[in-house]
Amino acid sequence: MRIFSRKDCMRFDASTVISADVSPQRWLRSFAHVAACLGTVLALSACRGAAENAQAATATADESRLVSVATAVATEQEIPTVVQATGGFVADETFQVTPQVAGQIAETLVNVGDAVQAGQILFRLDSRDASLRLDQARASLKQAEASAARTREDATRRTALQAKGLVARSEADTLATQAVVADAAVTAARAQVAIAEKAVDDTTVRTSLSGYVSARSVSVGEYVAPSSRVATVIRIQPLKLELRVPEAQAMTLRIGMPVRAEVSAYSQTVFDGFVSALNRAIDPASRAMTAEARFANQDGRLTPGMFATAHVRLPLLEKAVFVPTNALHTIVDGTSYGVFAVESGSARLLVVQAGDRVGDKVRIDSGLRPGTVVAVGKLDQLYDGARVATVSEGPQTGNRNDGR
Repeated sequence: MRIFSRKDCMRFDASTVISADVSPQRWLRSFAHVAACLGTVLALSACRGAAENAQAATATADESRLVSVATAVATEQEIPTVVQATGGFVADETFQVTPQVAGQIAETLVNVGDAVQAGQILFRLDSRDASLRLDQARASLKQAEASAARTREDATRRTALQAKGLVARSEADTLATQAVVADAAVTAARAQVAIAEKAVDDTTVRTSLSGYVSARSVSVGEYVAPSSRVATVIRIQPLKLELRVPEAQAMTLRIGMPVRAEVSAYSQTVFDGFVSALNRAIDPASRAMTAEARFANQDGRLTPGMFATAHVRLPLLEKAVFVPTNALHTIVDGTSYGVFAVESGSARLLVVQAGDRVGDKVRIDSGLRPGTVVAVGKLDQLYDGARVATVSEGPQTGNRNDGR
């Protein structure tokens, strides 16, 4: 079947159809020609309508895929230079408690975690033998004192008689010498009493340091020697933080610089301290230096062994890029971060290295240039190449010199 164009159809008019000179066969052919033209016109009209409807549906679908997002501009700020390091807290002082004499533990007066004061008794040893020796020494002292008193009286009487010529001088001198010897014996006996008293006192085990008992290694009935460690007492007020600082940054540290530390146990708390010591020897294996920071720890919340992330603030300024925290997107693996840069109505995912959070902002260490427009919110609806519509400007980062 021949398909006629609209131009072909226009060639036929009514006179051609109704002319009397037209034969029936030609008339039938003309009628069929007109019918075919009408069918072609109707088909073309239907195709154009379907195309217009498809185009309208596509436009509607594109509009429905647009994500409306607020935006903010990444800004560059000057902030104090901060050296970040990690380390563990250690006790300011540690005292290993040992007994002064050997003996058997008779009583334990403390347990792990107890607060103690310098001079406080922690343990008592069996003191029966020492007490008996003390009694013996005191008895010997009394005996020596009595003997010395009698000897002095005899010497005094003989000296008086010798003055009257009733006794020989040599006899008086002998008694005087015996009195001196008796006095020396009294002094020695007193020393023995003091030694025995110390032996009794040594059966009580005391601490020389105020702090907390971190370990108790003996129980009642155990035999200990002067070399035995029976307990450990630590002082945690103040507390020290030992940091490992890379060689390149270690040379910028100075004693007295402020330090701010954070621990996982108190995620919302920042503890303030200062650099108290620097070990100038660099570890040849790690190329790092050990720095010591001291924290007052008046409330006792920090304890030895806690792992901390510390920031040492240097007296220098550096430039850094900041974006709102709700512009930071966590990538699927959970260990990387990104932001969606908005350009020409499209979102482009940029992988960045996130730094410290300061208030409602986060520092971007790498991967983002200042002045870049980033999406704020609805990050779970965005993907690389997503069509976006900007509804308003989000909060921009200010020019505050915040730093840790």
